[in-house]
Amino acid sequence: MFKSYSSKHIFYQIESFINIIAEQLSLFSNSIYLNISQINEIKQVKSNLDNIKYFFVNSLTLIIKHFITSSYDNIEKDKTYHILNRKVKLTQKKQKKN
Repeated sequence: MFKSYSSKHIFYQIESFINIIAEQLSLFSNSIYLNISQINEIKQVKSNLDNIKYFFVNSLTLIIKHFITSSYDNIEKDKTYHILNRKVKLTQKKQKKN
């Protein structure tokens, strides 16, 4: 589901995913436009809403996955950049001493 860096990152990615989706689904269910009774009333008038719940949940899942994966990719890139930058600075200091 997510790119693998370390077990620590995987845990935080999954935890973040679950927390975000739980909060969003809770907000969906409390919405006057997206609650089950409202959708069922609208479905009686418009028959093309059969998959609306699937659409919202599927879209939400894809967006959250993209957000979390991108966030952790950026964290890893930033960490790698700082490690390389530190190595370059240490190498430069050693060269100045010699």
